[in-house]
Amino acid sequence: MPLKIRYLNGPYAGRDIDIEDHVAEVRFGRGLDAEIPFPEEMTIVSRQHFGLRKEYGGYKFIINREKPVFLNGRPVFDDQDLPKSAEIQLSGPQGPRLKIERLDGYGSNQAKTEVLMATPDVAVALHRQQAQSRRTAVTLALVALVVALAAGGGYWLLQGTQEQVAATGQTAAEAKAAAAQAQSEVAALKEELPSIKEQVDSLGRSFDFTALIEEVKGSVYQVAVERPSGTLVAMGTAWVIQMPDGTRALGTNAHIAEIFDDVKGPDWGGARLIAIEPKAPDYTRVAITSVKKHPAYDLWNEFSNAYYQKAQAGAVRDVSLPIGYDVAIMFVDRPEALGKPLRLASQETMEAMKAGERLLQIGYPSEHVLGTDIAKPEPNSNSGAITAMTSFFLSVGEAKDRQFIQHTASGAGGSSGSAMFNTKGEVVGLHNSGNYIFIQTGPGDDDYERVPSGGNINYAQRADLLAELMEGRAEERTEKIYKPMWAEAERQFSKASEAIVQDQIANLARYAGGADKVSEWKVFEGVMENPDPSLDGMKSVVFDIDPPPGFLYLFLASAEDQRNVGTALFLADGTFFGVGTRGAFLSSYLIQYDVAMPARIAVFDDFYDKDGTVDTRPRGRIKLTIYSAPIPGYVAPAPGG
Repeated sequence: MPLKIRYLNGPYAGRDIDIEDHVAEVRFGRGLDAEIPFPEEMTIVSRQHFGLRKEYGGYKFIINREKPVFLNGRPVFDDQDLPKSAEIQLSGPQGPRLKIERLDGYGSNQAKTEVLMATPDVAVALHRQQAQSRRTAVTLALVALVVALAAGGGYWLLQGTQEQVAATGQTAAEAKAAAAQAQSEVAALKEELPSIKEQVDSLGRSFDFTALIEEVKGSVYQVAVERPSGTLVAMGTAWVIQMPDGTRALGTNAHIAEIFDDVKGPDWGGARLIAIEPKAPDYTRVAITSVKKHPAYDLWNEFSNAYYQKAQAGAVRDVSLPIGYDVAIMFVDRPEALGKPLRLASQETMEAMKAGERLLQIGYPSEHVLGTDIAKPEPNSNSGAITAMTSFFLSVGEAKDRQFIQHTASGAGGSSGSAMFNTKGEVVGLHNSGNYIFIQTGPGDDDYERVPSGGNINYAQRADLLAELMEGRAEERTEKIYKPMWAEAERQFSKASEAIVQDQIANLARYAGGADKVSEWKVFEGVMENPDPSLDGMKSVVFDIDPPPGFLYLFLASAEDQRNVGTALFLADGTFFGVGTRGAFLSSYLIQYDVAMPARIAVFDDFYDKDGTVDTRPRGRIKLTIYSAPIPGYVAPAPGG
């Protein structure tokens, strides 16, 4: 996982340095090889003060015993784990302070904690309630009028028609025709009465879901892992659906369905994934026999992570993409034992959903809540409102593309997969994630707690994604609709080459103290054609450089044919020094040269031999431009220092 490191005080205060995920060791100090450098005159910091060593799942400290390091005010020991977020101070109270954060990629099973849409304030909510009450009153008055007309057999209309004849001089035949038309309209209204009454009932119960909860909760199942010993571990929520062939199955999130494969691994020791019906006295259990995820789920995760890399490189607009297409079907060993299938809303109803509409969520939250008895589950229910309906790119767009529901019906770990109902008792979404703040509670990678964000914005997938999976349309829609839509969105979010370069130069100017300090130092061109063993065999072209000290240098490499490239810096003896951004056609690397340091800069073709794929493309031509700017306040080291 990558790191973001910020200087909190001293001459570099406010400066951020991003460390890519593949960097095995991060060095802090005044030495030439330090990824996190300090000014030469800051003698309170050693040349090799301390380091961070990447290990599976996190980082560990490498401590120089003669040079103390403090973590959140306490001394750090060698081989101690780096928490997810920490404040570091070197050498004591007068030493420099740093903030270090471990970052996650976008393809995780929780949405990022950024607030994406403001929730309505109290005044807006009250206004909506009052407006809805007025609409309810108008509809009730209409029903009463229609009932009166129906009960009167059309007498009022006929009487009115007779009065109209007298006033206008209509003939008897014309009056009879008008009366017949009026009777026809009354008959049509009588046929619509049940539908109107249903709408009125739904409006009247929009803030009281009691009857709906009792009606549907028996079809909302607890998903759990059952160990060979019989011990149960709560995992999430699923609910009964009816497939087109009439058989029953369970609908849930794709990230819940993935547990089916996880439990087959050695860590679970022969466990199985089950679903438990919340219905006494039997609390029927069914075993999950297979799962089917929406095909766009994994593809979207790949797209999101690739987009994240492009955003890091500055090639596209920085948009925090949420979890998308997170729906799945779980098939069970005894489908006939499942409860009553829940009813999905129509496509028209789902596309018409708007901010402010009420939602009911039913599921099994368990993280940091008392929850339920897993063996004899009783689902929890809460209601909220839609705050926004958007695409997975967080834009409004067309109604058919607004498959990302942002809402205020709170959830917790275990709520994933919960059915979300509209006021008519139809399933319109599947809750799948929320905004959380991560608080470190110990030194280990798993020693943290998630606390819901004060914004109370949670997320759900619109239920038509599940419907298309049930109906066998998901694969075709993924290929013909979703993937082209992602490509078009990325095209719109992409920056022109000139804009990317200008952004990078502006960043260099910010560190240097002004755009007038920046100049072009050297330009190289070449072809990436030689497999480089120091770069996992990727093809590269290497240039020797010997920049004068006292400058910041920005390396900008770009591919002529827009293929993905990366940059890597090596010392003259071949020692690996650092790597720039990857995943886009332009790679940048910013470094501070405070002493003379001959080096080699490699520009490599960032192509992986995926699934045995052979790269048959022509060799890629690149251009490497190096910009320089003086280090503010730089003082050359004394001879022999």
